[in-house]
Amino acid sequence: MRRDETYLGSDAYKTLSNKKVAIVGVGALGCSISLLIAKLGVKQITLIDRDIVEEFNLSTQLLYTKEDVNKSKVEVAKEKLSKITSSEIVTFDTHLDYTNINTVIKDVDIIIDATDNLHTRFLLNDYSKKFNIPLVYNAVIRNKGYCMVVSDNACLQCMIPKEANPKTCFSEGVFQPIIGLISAYAVNQTVNALLEKLNIKTLFYANLETDTFKQLRTVKNPICRACNGKFDYLSGKKTQNMQTHCGGKSFLFYKRDKTKGVKRTKEYTDFGDKVIVYSDTKSKALSLFNREFGEFKE
Repeated sequence: MRRDETYLGSDAYKTLSNKKVAIVGVGALGCSISLLIAKLGVKQITLIDRDIVEEFNLSTQLLYTKEDVNKSKVEVAKEKLSKITSSEIVTFDTHLDYTNINTVIKDVDIIIDATDNLHTRFLLNDYSKKFNIPLVYNAVIRNKGYCMVVSDNACLQCMIPKEANPKTCFSEGVFQPIIGLISAYAVNQTVNALLEKLNIKTLFYANLETDTFKQLRTVKNPICRACNGKFDYLSGKKTQNMQTHCGGKSFLFYKRDKTKGVKRTKEYTDFGDKVIVYSDTKSKALSLFNREFGEFKE
């Protein structure tokens, strides 16, 4: 008998083996979380990420090696995870947004948020609330981290102002130990949610710089739009035709003229209906977009 099955019990292990898990983002947290989820032997793992592996990823993203640089993150992750699990692995090499989320994330039992921007986090929050699917929120920066399961408790929009502009790992850095700690906690909470064992309505906070661990009380905002059935991000009402990602090092533009297929260059990735431009300034990104795809209009 497997050691985790011995601990969980045969019935619980059988329940997990029939569950489907979506992991959005296969960066630092997504790599570590997907490794642990794969070892659980769930029925299906869906991986969603638009990025390719870059050399600076190698120090914090455990699935990737030098040989994987410039390859699709989700395809590399699928290849690596398939060697250690019998779970079916489904991949989407795309930017998740309101236009495709209903196709990309469907028929799953839980969603794990391992993303790096608030817009996508709020989109997942809307989807979780609308369809009553538990969402495991995770975030790390420097040597600090957070984790919380969103279900019938306070949601992300209750706690995080929409105008917030949080610091990013790109600008502040992140240390491997906090990635491992939050990933392990997130997978434990994922198992608890899937087995309906616990319903912890607090935000877990860890600070390894000060050796501090807390369960922070969360409170529902009575005027929260998501909790009141107003899903602005899921409907596209809050979507901006240009968005900044990865600490200001990449910019997403929605195209007027759609094309088929995905095209990758060193300067951009064209997903057909939207483009990610890699640049250190907004003005340079806009200039490149205008040159390659025609004048951008808000």
